[in-house]
Amino acid sequence: MLGSLLLLAAPLVALRSLRLSQPSILPAVSPRHATAAATLAAAAGGGGGPTDTQSAALATAQPSPALQPREVIETVMCALHRRNQDTPYARFGSEVAMRFLSPDSPASQRSLEQFADYLSQEWYRPLVEWSEMRWDGDLVLLGNGAEAYQQAGVRSSPTAAWVSIRWILARVLAEGGHEEWRVATVFVQEPDSTQSDDLEAAALALPAEAAAAISRWRKRQMAEPRA
Repeated sequence: MLGSLLLLAAPLVALRSLRLSQPSILPAVSPRHATAAATLAAAAGGGGGPTDTQSAALATAQPSPALQPREVIETVMCALHRRNQDTPYARFGSEVAMRFLSPDSPASQRSLEQFADYLSQEWYRPLVEWSEMRWDGDLVLLGNGAEAYQQAGVRSSPTAAWVSIRWILARVLAEGGHEEWRVATVFVQEPDSTQSDDLEAAALALPAEAAAAISRWRKRQMAEPRA
């Protein structure tokens, strides 16, 4: 089943701001961070979740205009992992993850305690218990460069099914007048799903088709009465 959108999902008013234009492909990582990205990929391939080095780096992890979308995703994935949730202190991982949320994400308005509690819900387990991580498809630039879409896969062991996680990031104007990538929305897809709606179909689509699928999903949400 399609996991809940509560944890990192942008509100409908924020989703309306997704101005989908002809998608283009972003650089996966900036040159200065290429080594760190390769390290995460190697760790994911070997299993076990974040390495000690990656976990230690979370202590000083902050949003930055130098970080590309995949680097933001990697940081948040490491922060959400169970080994970092309460180490070196309670709710540490949630604290780090919240630094990288877009202001348009409702989760950014929650307390640290509420955010950490979300992670105990069943549909967020893939974000917390992943052992291996991979990129599924290219990073797609949306909305004239204002948003980015990336699909990733995670699994809890070498024999477990891959779970699809889709990320939408937004460029945010930060203090100091510079822009930086922040997480706007995360969709968690359970491995036993049999749904065939437009958003699910984006999992196997080409980048342009994936963007179109997100657009159709967004329009449906806009048409639905708000609670």
